[in-house]
Amino acid sequence: MKRIILILTLFTTGLSLQGEDLSLTVDEAVNIAIANNLGLKGQSYGLDTLRLNRDNAWNAFLPNLTVGTSLVKTNSAPSSQTIAIPNITPVQWMTVTPKHNWSLGFSMKASLDFSLALFYGLDYTVREYERGGLEYDDAVRKVRRDVQKTFFTLLELKKNQELFVAKIDTAKGRYEQIQRLFNAGLASEFDVLSAQVGYENLKPVLGNFEQAYLGAQNSFKILLLGLKATDNITLVGKIETTRLDLELESLLNMGIEQSPMILLLKKQIQVLETSITGLQVQAYTPFLSLGYELQPRLSYSLDPFSDDIFSDLNKSFSDSGMFTIVLGLGMNSFLPFGKIGTNLQGMENTRSTLETSLIQVLRATEVEIENLHNNLENTVRQIATMELNESLAQKTYQLAEEGFKTGVRTLLELENSEDDLRQAQQEVLSSRVKYIQTLFDLEYILGKLPQ
Repeated sequence: MKRIILILTLFTTGLSLQGEDLSLTVDEAVNIAIANNLGLKGQSYGLDTLRLNRDNAWNAFLPNLTVGTSLVKTNSAPSSQTIAIPNITPVQWMTVTPKHNWSLGFSMKASLDFSLALFYGLDYTVREYERGGLEYDDAVRKVRRDVQKTFFTLLELKKNQELFVAKIDTAKGRYEQIQRLFNAGLASEFDVLSAQVGYENLKPVLGNFEQAYLGAQNSFKILLLGLKATDNITLVGKIETTRLDLELESLLNMGIEQSPMILLLKKQIQVLETSITGLQVQAYTPFLSLGYELQPRLSYSLDPFSDDIFSDLNKSFSDSGMFTIVLGLGMNSFLPFGKIGTNLQGMENTRSTLETSLIQVLRATEVEIENLHNNLENTVRQIATMELNESLAQKTYQLAEEGFKTGVRTLLELENSEDDLRQAQQEVLSSRVKYIQTLFDLEYILGKLPQ
């Protein structure tokens, strides 16, 4: 029985350690990263708190209720008294010392404070929630951009690896061909050895390609997507570019009007201005306070811990209460060196700092948009040039291959033309990925690309 349990345990553990096989497009990878990102989860909790504060801000108009009870005993003992003993003649006197006085009290208080600052408090919770939403959206967009750029970097690495594998297959086929020619007496041993050395030298380089891709894929899988190390992922996508007709002036206008970073700074300034106005209203306008209190109290002369207080004939009951209306105005707030005045000055300085930061961000955004636009235009020209070079290199390689077969071209010339072709293919690939990733950067700054 123990053996069966052990086998089942090992089997279950083995199943839990097995990863999933996932084929991911770039959009699917983004969705997984957003769902698994721990930073976004932490920010979502903070956003939920801000939402609760906004939705329940009306509770500022609820009265404060306090209910309490008290048991009181006087510290000093009552004075002794001399009284006549009843029903005895002649009259005889006795000295009596009363017990301590006890009282059991119950209180209920209700108070409600009104001021114009309450309404600014409601507005503050709304603006603060909006600010938190902008911060969360910015974090989501950053995760999306990082995943998209890394996704296409991995596609480029994989494609370069495939190109190198094709180069190895070609070198292997050429070596086998020369070996057959040598066996037929049509090639020298030097040609065979040269082809073999060229083929064997490529194998370690392929291992480097595979190791680089595996390391980059693991980092992408674990750190960005939040998947398990045992999960196997296959990236599904093509490195294709479609040129977008983007005007610099239009991009600059979009950046000023809808850049999420600029909108977030503007919202932070609005939140701070609401706080400043609310504090000013609280400090320099009167407040109204309403209160109602009930205090019923039972007094008796017996010890509640040793006597039956309900048999005390001397107990008495009193019921007191009051209703208050207070209209007041704090005077310390009118002192420029007071606490409120100092806080207001500090908040004004913070607003000036944010406004200065906004100007800096506006300028930086304009510069970055212009640089990205120039990079896109330059990359488009590079792609056209690289594609032309690739077609020329392809034609040159075909001619060199035909010349090698007829003995017109040497093996070295053939290998050089093949290297030129692979280099041209890699440059086209790299330029296309650069264009795509620059679009992702531009989308992050603008919030969205123009249609």
